[in-house]
Parts: sequence; structure tokens; C-alpha cells
Amino acid sequence: MKTLSGFVAADKEAFSRVFTNLMETSGLGWARLAKEAGVSSSQISTWKNGEGVPELRNVEAISDTLHLTPIQRHYLRGLAGYVAPTIMPPANEIVFYLDRYVDYIRDYEFPAYIDDYRFTYWACNSAAAVIVGGDIERLRELGYSGLTGIDITFDPRLGVIDRVVNREDLQRDQLLWLMTWNVMRRHEPWFRAYPACMETRLENSDTYDTFRYAWDEVTAAVEEPVPLLAYSRQGVHLVVELPRHSGDTEPLVFRVVEIRVNFMSLAGSDLFTLVRYEPAPDLERVPRGGSHGDDKIAPYRAFFRDHAPTDRTPVRLWDGGSMGRARVEQRLASYGPGGS
Repeated sequence: MKTLSGFVAADKEAFSRVFTNLMETSGLGWARLAKEAGVSSSQISTWKNGEGVPELRNVEAISDTLHLTPIQRHYLRGLAGYVAPTIMPPANEIVFYLDRYVDYIRDYEFPAYIDDYRFTYWACNSAAAVIVGGDIERLRELGYSGLTGIDITFDPRLGVIDRVVNREDLQRDQLLWLMTWNVMRRHEPWFRAYPACMETRLENSDTYDTFRYAWDEVTAAVEEPVPLLAYSRQGVHLVVELPRHSGDTEPLVFRVVEIRVNFMSLAGSDLFTLVRYEPAPDLERVPRGGSHGDDKIAPYRAFFRDHAPTDRTPVRLWDGGSMGRARVEQRLASYGPGGS
């Protein structure tokens, strides 16, 4: 693979697949494309067969001839090796800024967390432990291991998705947000390897088939000429079956609210979000309140008061002094320039 200084390495095979698909979709013949783009037939053959990638000026000529959207054009540039990778800020800068956002969610009575553009968790409040059965130590272990929102959304072994009533909607919404957040990073190795990585993480073939079907469906939507770039998790809601003391279960409805985490440096922009679950009984149905009267939120407060850990100490990747800092450094090293 060709590597230009500061850019993601070109991927000849991936470029060939995408280039060929765009060409066939356009309806232009290869000879006409070569003529209108001002390139030779042998060059077209080289790119089509995965034997090389165009120079940048030829990527632009192809894009103009095929009338590609800005997103499609950026994707071709990236696969040809002309787009810089995502660069994470240094560890000390990440910890400095994320700590200030953790203070914001520390005493929030419902689940809240901070994740990055790959949906990997960096910190969460203690109320988030309720989602994984109320065990704060299990939550800490999962967070340190590199748990992602996609794992939670698809892997039944984690004990969450089987309790979500609207699981198919949630799965599609999560993938849609992952893809639209990263629509300008689709050329990066980590994104292109995502399905194969999930096949390994999910292990069970039926579970992976569910993931892959949703992934392909959402990919098709994102690759439309006018993709859903305005999408955000603000439109997501989930209905979770949580056990009550009476022995039955009650669906508690949450609206997902996100806040972009802002760094002062350019490197930290568009990389992290703070996500908060807000009770939303108005979206589906009002949970049975019993003696809670007219306060629709009271059943939520009562449940989390009874089941959330009494210790409000948040879980952070960088907890534990030098060991925590080593975890941050290890994660950043695993991401690398452009990820792998």
C-alpha cells in the first residue's frame, strides 16, 4: 500500500471496489469515463483491477466526471491515500477536559456516560451500573476492557439488549449515529474493519447476522446521494424492561440526549460526546406510579434510588493513578493514526 506523509495509507483493493461500484452506478462506459476525465484506458484498467490508485488530480477528475457528492469524493480521496487520519489529542489533554465533563454527570440520577467517535466508553456515572445489573465493579471491568455502545446494543451476553423492548429500532439508531458521525472517516482502516471486528467480538453467528443485516441496511441509507447527515442521538429513545420490587417488570422510557464535548484544541473537536438518559414517559406510556401521584418522573427516581450504587463515584478509564494513565495511553496506541 502507498503511504503519503501524514495521510492514511492507500488501499488499492478497496479503491477498486468503490470505484467500480460508482462507475457502474453512473451508467458511463469505461471508454467514455477515460475520455471525459482526461485519463488513459490503461489507467482506468489499473485502478479497476486494484493494481494502483490515481494521483490526486485524477481522483478529482474522476469525481467531477461521475458527478460525485462531496462525501463520495472524500471517500475516494481517502481510499487513494490523500486524506489525513483522525488524530486523538494527547492523553493529558483528554483527561484534563473529560474530567470536567465527568463532574457534570457525577450526581446525575440517571445513566450518563462519555464516549468517543468509535462509541467506546471513557467514563460513566454510577447510575449507569443499573443498565448492567447494578454491579459497579462489573461496569468498571467492562469499561476498562474497551466496551462500546455497539457491544451493549447487540451482544446479549452483556444482559442489556434482551431487556430493551424496542431493540431493533435502537440497534438501527445506534449504527446510524455511528455511521453519520464518521461519514468522513469511512476510508480509515478501523471503520472498514468494523464488521469483521464485530464478528470476532460477538462470537455467536446468529447475533453477528443480526448486526450485519442492520449494518448493511444502514450503510445503504448513509450512502444515498443525500445522506442523513443531520442525524443525532437526540432522536433516539429506548424502552427498557426493569424489574420492580413487586416482582414484575415495567418499561421505563428514556430519551437520549447528547452534548458534544469541546476541547480547546482542533485535535479534540468532534471526537467525544456526553450522553445522558432522560426519563421520557411522554414518548410511550407513563410507568405505573402507585403512590407517586401525578409526578410521572417519580417512578424513575424511585427505581434508581433503590437500585443504583450508593457510592456516586464515577467510573473513568484513567482511574487508578499510573495504572489509569497507562490504560489511556494503551487505548490511544491501539487507535493509532487513522486506527487499525
